Formats: sequence, structure tokens, C-alpha cells
Amino acid sequence: AAMLLDTVMAIPGLPRADSASLADTSELTSLGTTLRVGWSSLSIPLQAASGKNKVFTTAGTFGASTQDGIMDPANVSIAWRFNATTQGWVLLVAGDTITPLQAIYVNSLTGNQVRVLVSQVYSSPPSMALTATGWNFLGTALPPDTVSLPANQLLGSLYNLPTGANPSFTQVVSPSFDGTPVVWAWNNTSSIPSLLRWRGYWVNMAATGTLAGFSTTPAW
Repeated sequence: AAMLLDTVMAIPGLPRADSASLADTSELTSLGTTLRVGWSSLSIPLQAASGKNKVFTTAGTFGASTQDGIMDPANVSIAWRFNATTQGWVLLVAGDTITPLQAIYVNSLTGNQVRVLVSQVYSSPPSMALTATGWNFLGTALPPDTVSLPANQLLGSLYNLPTGANPSFTQVVSPSFDGTPVVWAWNNTSSIPSLLRWRGYWVNMAATGTLAGFSTTPAW
């Protein structure tokens, strides 16, 4: 099974902190990973810079300071987002965006790079209201120094209920094409899988809730 590998990059023309600011010159401007040929799940761990969070870049801009998305559309056959309200798929097209905690399916024509131009604006960790019961396809929002977290920690905000109550979700399942499978129910406390950065996971919601992430910007 293929693994997603992080690639840290600095893109010419992007803002970087100067030595007189609160941040130092090692501030992260770009974080990337590689997708294999065929199907992959994908989420982004960090908030993209303003105007840079499209799923598909404008043609010819990938890798340049004018890049306005995370993937070159020339490398992708098709991509889908799951609508939890209708329990149906939505085709992704030019102009569609992605934020941390969202996840998509991508079918790649060739091995290719995903590149997130990281926001330089100070932000709190992301959160997302899960208003539909049933299956939700969700991403992981982890900082650059955290490759994975145990599922019960990553979904910790869905346990924030009165003492003795069950969490908002029942189980977590990984897409079958994503390598090492994850098939886990919340009450299995003896064998808790780790959920990876850059991936997406199926989470079955028994009640509404709010999923909270773990990454902030800027990043170092």
C-alpha cells in the first residue's frame, strides 16, 4: 500500500515572517504530499492562505507564486465530495474549495503532488459542525509535527457529552483503497487505530456534534 509523504517547501513570492516579527524566518509557507495513481482519499492538515484553497489550481499555476489551489487538474481524472445531508456524491469542479476537516476522493491519472500554500494569518484550530446523522466523510487536521493520532483522541470533541452518555459517533471506517484498513467502533477500547494526516475517514454519526481539529496557523 502506498503511503502519503510530507514535503515541506518554500514557494518564491509567498510571504515569510521577518526577523523583527513575533514569528521567525523558519515559518512554514507550504506543505505537500504525493498521491499515487488511482484512487486516494485526501484532506488538508492546515488552513490554506486566502484565495489559495481551491481543490484545483488555475491551469499553469501549480508550483508558482500565483498558485490558487492544491492540485494540478491535469493530473486528476475525477474527484468527489460526499454530502452527508443527502448521503450522496457531489462532483468537484473548477472553483470548488477545501478546508481542514473536509475530505474528498481523488482519482489520479499519474503520481502527483498536492501542495497547500499555508496561511500566514494567526488562527485557532478548525472546527466543523456535523449536522447530519449517518455517514460523514471527514478529514484530519494535524500540525506538521504530528503524523497521526489515535482515533479516540482525534475524535475527542465528539465525546463531549454528559457523563455516562455515548459519544456522537458509532464507528470509523477507512476507504478500502487507502492501505492499512481502519474498522473501529468507539466502544472497542482495547484496540484503537491511529488516523493519519492527509487522509479521509468515514465516521458514522448517531447524533449531531462538532468535530474539532488540532492544527493552527502560522506553522513552523
